[in-house]
Amino acid sequence: IHVLHKGPYKYPREAGARLKVGYVSSDFGNHPTSHLMQSIPGLHDRNTVEIFCYALSTDDGTNFRSKIAREAEHFIDLSQIPCNGKAADRINSDGIHILVNMNGYTKGARNEIFALRPAPVQVMWLGYPGTSGASFMDYLITDEVTSPLELASQYSEKLAYMPHTYFIGDH
Repeated sequence: IHVLHKGPYKYPREAGARLKVGYVSSDFGNHPTSHLMQSIPGLHDRNTVEIFCYALSTDDGTNFRSKIAREAEHFIDLSQIPCNGKAADRINSDGIHILVNMNGYTKGARNEIFALRPAPVQVMWLGYPGTSGASFMDYLITDEVTSPLELASQYSEKLAYMPHTYFIGDH
């Protein structure tokens, strides 16, 4: 009941500080999502971007999970925090500026965390190519084949188009 009465988060920003990006997924393990994106956290410019990965599932002991944990500056296991309000508090306390939902409505998703808006900008990417239909998701990273421009009005998010494909990754 306490979470139902949770006030809105504040999003302070330090001048000159690095942009903080958080990736949230239940698929940081032996899963196609990780197969595609395992190097992505390490490809950001560390001078300007600080990367956080928030795992929604327990460690499966695979090289995929350990590589993602190594590539990210911060790897946080939220599977040990079953309360969505406390998980959102953790994300907000990290000062995340852009929070990426890599699950959408797939297995292991915890969209309730995003509904609490722990970050000022929230984005859908990779794991679920459709609209969330949710007011708390701001953007969907997509491409013109997956989300044709003439259907943009059917999406609750603003569409952020990648030039060739939204399947940016290791392969």
